[in-house]
Amino acid sequence: MSRILSLILIISVSVACDGQAATVEYYGEADTFGNLALTTPSGQSVITKAIDGWQFHPGQSSYFATATSDRTVLIANTPPTSNQIYTEAEDTVITTFLRSSSTVKHLQVPTEKNLSYATAQNSGAPAGSDIGDVEAFTNVSGLERVAFTTTVPYHGQSDAVGEFPSFGVLKKLNGTWVIDFKKSATELSNSNATLGSQVCPITNGRPFCLGLNEIAALPQSKHLAITQYFPAAGRNSGQIVVLDGGGNIQALYIYPEITDPADASKKLTVLPREIIADPTSAINDERFVVIFDTLTQAGTMQLFPMQEFSYNAATKTIIPISAPVLSSDGSSNANMLFDKDGNLWVGRGKGLNGTGLGIYPMGSDGKRRLARDCAYVSADMSSYRSTQNGITQWGSICVPEYYIAQSETITASWGLMEDKGATPQANNGTILQLSMSGYLLPIKYSGSGATMNFSIGNTVDLGLMGMLPDPDGASGNQYFLGLRKGAVTKVGSTTRRQAWVPLSTLQCIPDSGCINTPLEYLPQWLVAIDMDTLFSPEIIKLGSSNNSKKIIQAEIRSDFTTSQTISGSGTNRMSKVNANLSISRSHDDSVTGGGFQLQNANGFGLSTNQTVEYTVNVPRSGNFALDLRTYTFAGFSGAVQVFLKSGSNWNSVGTATINTNGSWQTVALPQQINLPIGLQTLKLQVTSGSWYLNWLQFTKKS
Repeated sequence: MSRILSLILIISVSVACDGQAATVEYYGEADTFGNLALTTPSGQSVITKAIDGWQFHPGQSSYFATATSDRTVLIANTPPTSNQIYTEAEDTVITTFLRSSSTVKHLQVPTEKNLSYATAQNSGAPAGSDIGDVEAFTNVSGLERVAFTTTVPYHGQSDAVGEFPSFGVLKKLNGTWVIDFKKSATELSNSNATLGSQVCPITNGRPFCLGLNEIAALPQSKHLAITQYFPAAGRNSGQIVVLDGGGNIQALYIYPEITDPADASKKLTVLPREIIADPTSAINDERFVVIFDTLTQAGTMQLFPMQEFSYNAATKTIIPISAPVLSSDGSSNANMLFDKDGNLWVGRGKGLNGTGLGIYPMGSDGKRRLARDCAYVSADMSSYRSTQNGITQWGSICVPEYYIAQSETITASWGLMEDKGATPQANNGTILQLSMSGYLLPIKYSGSGATMNFSIGNTVDLGLMGMLPDPDGASGNQYFLGLRKGAVTKVGSTTRRQAWVPLSTLQCIPDSGCINTPLEYLPQWLVAIDMDTLFSPEIIKLGSSNNSKKIIQAEIRSDFTTSQTISGSGTNRMSKVNANLSISRSHDDSVTGGGFQLQNANGFGLSTNQTVEYTVNVPRSGNFALDLRTYTFAGFSGAVQVFLKSGSNWNSVGTATINTNGSWQTVALPQQINLPIGLQTLKLQVTSGSWYLNWLQFTKKS
């Protein structure tokens, strides 16, 4: 729920790259793509595609996305305030985009009176609703459907207009996704005589389903587990409800009241937000995990615990399996993903800083550490506490069994996505982590349980550094750009996979001291990332004419290895995964939009004997000058040796001393390199360490 975890970001886009498919594709409205060149700041190729009819409706902004088997991407629309309470639109919309035909449609969800637009009865203000989430699922008849929720379906409109539905389902009809059915709060309440009044209690004179929010499709029962973000009147904790595919209430878990560890006379505000389901679950024991936004009564944000639950469709019950847990280093759990093999991936952060990606693998006993070592054993949910840095917080410590250290350098996690093309239970797959700064970290895994291994691919910088002008051109603080959790699809009949990430223009919220504008048209985008090329990077083609130059970002490398260091033992055992070459955000202004710099795993420049390889396409043989954009701290120096691969041998072609005295400088290799025509691989070996590398430049000399 973004009213707690809202973020203000700046994002960039680009122009076409020779009309060919690229690693990053931007879709949007004409004349909204800014002025980037042919690559992202991190070096991936880019194309942009203006789509007829793309413009979102006034007062709408893109939000979460899901994808269906026909490769349609469906995007929830939400207020640009990033806060569902502060609506800016008069309608409620789900946007659909089909890449194969470049067709976009904005599906308006009507009110219970079948009207598409609504305004507040007394003030005339916009009264459209948000779409809280969209989730593709298969119903009990084996038919593909898309479920949606609205978090706040009523904003003061008259009974003649009617409120927007709290829940609904889409189906595909004649090649188009349309509304199959929708249910108001009253209709949801009436679907279960026993639980209905608790799921959708009377609030301010009308039924309200307490902020139906994110959805998880349960794999066996085909039911839908949904978080209810807002507490009922007189309570401080939210709820979890399960609906069947027809929108009928099946089960309810009312989360207990939690005593504030710092003040026993007060309760914490506990708001269930993100929810994900384990695809390997068994019938009548379908597992899902929930993250809870947690605040004191004074509104001070606490660490966000997560908790594993089980749903039994036969008995229609939800029970806790694990304790509410934290991960030991003062981090909040920000977002989660179950991969196809049942491993739990958890993105974490401290404020805007990343703290590594935690993984709780499925064990040979069919359990994860949450259920095995951090189980729910005390009925008193308030009793699960831990003390970190001298502060006692709600939530027990449950250390992840694997920790991806590279994730620390890309700021706090903002979403996780999986390439679902691999075979289930094959114990391999690809995960993509999104960060608040618009960085995308790809990770391949293999193995299972205590024998998992990982490979870190090329990190993508989408360019959240002011590449687009302010929509109003002047304010500088009224509009921001953000990215949202998306989905992964295949590309046509190929084995390639694309990750789809919505990018949105956001406004400040009305109570933040700035002025926002309801019913404003704001640019939105959808970005597709070719996941395959993040591990097999595009070959850079060098220039063929004399004095032609080509820059290669240092992070676009062709060698991917990691090492694992085990710490702790027993229930505290954790393997820290380090990339052989780590990256962090570069502060070198020679790259518009940012990008990354290469360094060692400890962040102190490249280490002696580290190597990095680059493959280039030489269209015309000849001599090339090589420049390196580097940095050393004042008083430190380093050195590099460059090798060219010939068959199975590496031949030395030059050396250079590196000493930039505390500033970014371009260091020229004294020797020119003779490169034969065709694909050539060069290796840089650090012969003396403690220097950073931002990019390489090849200049054709003869």
